[in-house]
Amino acid sequence: MKVLPPLEQLKLFGEEEVDKTVEVDEESLLVDEEETVPYEIGDRVQVVNEANEDSDPETHFYLKDFERKKGLVEKVTFKPKLQYHVRFGDNLAIVYHHELTI
Repeated sequence: MKVLPPLEQLKLFGEEEVDKTVEVDEESLLVDEEETVPYEIGDRVQVVNEANEDSDPETHFYLKDFERKKGLVEKVTFKPKLQYHVRFGDNLAIVYHHELTI
C-alpha cells in the first residue's frame, strides 16, 4: 500500500500564506445565556414574535402561528442555545428563550 503525503493548499498568483486563526473568548459569547434564568418545565409562557417579515421570514411565519397564545413548557434544552419545547394544545413549538415571555 502506497502512502501519499498530505495535500497542501494551492497558492494562486503568488499568494502568501495568511494565518486566518481568530481567537474567541468563549466565556464572553455565553454570558447572556448563562445569566438568563430559564423557564422551567410546567411554566405557562407566551410567544413574542419580534422577527421581521422581510429580514427573517422563516422565523416570523413560524412564530406567527403561536404568538399571543399561552403554552406549557415541556422540555428545556441548554445546548447549543437555550431553547424550549412548548405545547400549544395539539401543537408543539420549539422556540428560543428570547422569543418567550410569561
